[in-house]
Amino acid sequence: MRRKQDVMLKDASVVPYIPASDLARARRFYEDKVGLVAGEASPGGVVYTCAGGAWIYLYESLGAGTSQASQAFWDVQDIEA
Repeated sequence: MRRKQDVMLKDASVVPYIPASDLARARRFYEDKVGLVAGEASPGGVVYTCAGGAWIYLYESLGAGTSQASQAFWDVQDIEA
C-alpha cells in the first residue's frame, strides 16, 4: 500500500488544456483539420476525447499565446496526498 507521502504527480494522468483567443475558430481547426470530435461543451470550452481515454480541454482565454494561460492539469484522486 502506498503511503500518502509516496503519491507523486508522475503517477497521475495529465490533462492538456489548450487556450484559444477565438474559441469558434479554434474549434473549426481542431474539428475540421485535426479530426477531433467534440464531446462535452460548456460556454467556456469543449472536451475532446482521444485514444486510451485521454482527453483535451480547449478553452477560450485572453492569455492564449502569451504563456499566461493554463496549459495542463493533473487528475489526482487525493489532492492532499
